[in-house]
Amino acid sequence: MKENISSERAVAEFGIELLHERMENGELRFHLFGKEGNGYVRTEAAPNGAWQNSHFHTEFRELYLVEFGWMALAVPGQDREPAITIYRPGETCFTPVGQVHNVYLSSNSIIHTIKYGIRGAYKRWEPEPWFNEITHKLSEAEILQLADAN
Repeated sequence: MKENISSERAVAEFGIELLHERMENGELRFHLFGKEGNGYVRTEAAPNGAWQNSHFHTEFRELYLVEFGWMALAVPGQDREPAITIYRPGETCFTPVGQVHNVYLSSNSIIHTIKYGIRGAYKRWEPEPWFNEITHKLSEAEILQLADAN
């Protein structure tokens, strides 16, 4: 028989971590993580497009799926210049373990991120401030122009 499970019971009995937050860039993030560390995040972009913060993961991969709007994924290319790819609704991409990356979401975009590969103790991400200095200064027009060049 089907049974509803409350958020409180999911945490207490099954070790499912729920975390919902508004980020500094205005994004809304709704997290659901299992006790082993793998999980899911629904991200709703702010009314104005914005960059997230550059980082990499030491223990897991990410799968991104764009539901609405578009997402730019920036990774360091030659001479640390950003190599940018645009993903549109229905498209997916992966980030491997150790890959420095940053994400830009166009206004009101919705993406889904699955974080997987963790077993046991973990740290979700490591910041890469030097890549923020490069990506955060790029306007939406520059992002699209750089993406066309790839």
